Amino acid sequence: MNENISSLVIYNASAGSGKTTTLIREILKIIIGSEPADEKKIRSILGMTFTNAVANELKKRLIEVLYNSISNPQKFEAYKNVYFKDLNLDENILKDRCKKALQHILHHYSDLSLLTIDSFSNRVLRSFAYELQYPIAYEIAPEQNEYLNKIIEDYISNIDENEVKTIVEFIKAQKEEDTFNIKILKTSWQKGDPEWAKKVKEYSRLKYGVDKVRVEEEIYERLRN
Repeated sequence: MNENISSLVIYNASAGSGKTTTLIREILKIIIGSEPADEKKIRSILGMTFTNAVANELKKRLIEVLYNSISNPQKFEAYKNVYFKDLNLDENILKDRCKKALQHILHHYSDLSLLTIDSFSNRVLRSFAYELQYPIAYEIAPEQNEYLNKIIEDYISNIDENEVKTIVEFIKAQKEEDTFNIKILKTSWQKGDPEWAKKVKEYSRLKYGVDKVRVEEEIYERLRN
């Protein structure tokens, strides 16, 4: 954030009203409009959006404005009243700062943090993977079904035939009572079978992050058959 900004500014606008243009103008103020000029201030900017399309559009627009400002005099004239209207800078100085900012972005593209909310969250998680006890090389899977099937297969492979009937009857009873929750299994069977309780505890964690209810339903259907 620009240290000269002392208050929160909210732009409330509908689709097609120029939000992207406004955001690019504010980013340019920070990168090339501050004193003393320092193109490395791009590192202090964090822009988050809901979709990759919008994030990519912001990056594309920013680079286009910087590039055209130093290579296309006609577009530069148009930009002065759109992106640089709040900057009281000599044209030569403005172009020189645009050039330096563009060079920095192209050589240090990762400094340009215009990304989706989930990408930002993933970046934070990777930075603290060790502290959170996550695998260093963990992957984000957009499709849950692959991991849903893996959880179910792992779970079923760790129970013997004698347990199947008991599990099915218990889950069926829970479904009928509308209290279908696999966590209850832990306390229900702990006294009679400590190993069973341990298995349920491990299962209930759902380390893969897949929706628990879907897993329970699928386990029930597979074991019932």
